[in-house]
Amino acid sequence: MAYRTAFFLAIVSNLFQCFALLYLWHAVYGGRHAIDGFSWPELKTYLLLTLFTNMVAGWQSEMQMVGRITDGSVAVDLLKPFDFQLARLVETLAAALFEGGIMLFVLVVVALAVGDILLPPSPELWFAVVLSFGLGVLIKFGVQYITCLLAFWSNYGWGIVNARVALTQLFSGALVPLPLMPAWLREWCEILPFQGIVYLPSSIYLGRASGDVLAALAGQAAWALGLFALGRVSFAHALRKVTIHGG
Repeated sequence: MAYRTAFFLAIVSNLFQCFALLYLWHAVYGGRHAIDGFSWPELKTYLLLTLFTNMVAGWQSEMQMVGRITDGSVAVDLLKPFDFQLARLVETLAAALFEGGIMLFVLVVVALAVGDILLPPSPELWFAVVLSFGLGVLIKFGVQYITCLLAFWSNYGWGIVNARVALTQLFSGALVPLPLMPAWLREWCEILPFQGIVYLPSSIYLGRASGDVLAALAGQAAWALGLFALGRVSFAHALRKVTIHGG
């Protein structure tokens, strides 16, 4: 609420990217109904879901974390009786609830404008879809948190965040769905945790995960827990870089 102008500008920016990708992929399809089994309505729906995931737990939460480190506020946080990582997680989840509510409204408007947007093929998938997107937010937070800790070694927080965004956009499938990627790149995407942010939730939504829904959810949960644990270890190591009054 305090940074609503920046938030709505971010919505406009992501809408522009979404429509640019829509027109780009429309030209790639060139009137064909499907490419490598990915139909045009599926791809349009996928791009709108990407818009949603990009906005939920977006760069604002990340920049706040980086800012606390680069401006020295983290020194004050260390004196307070709460866990630094858990506090940042709660802040991110609270922001994600607000951002998610706004983006659902935006998605409905855009879906009506674009047309031919698909819904999950069965009502039973809705719970898995919500759970998968929730786990995607936790994975995104884990990646953001670990990346932000690099600010203990560098004062260039903006560059750190932009580098993280670029890597996430590529390896999560936000720019190109994994099935349409070259085989060598797809293999790397399937190894790294980024696919749990965009591709896996979107594939469950589209019904492309079919019998692998439970396996996909288990993989997301494992990455969320693993990144959280890695974040705790990384923070303990990063604290060695904190210097207060020369000590």
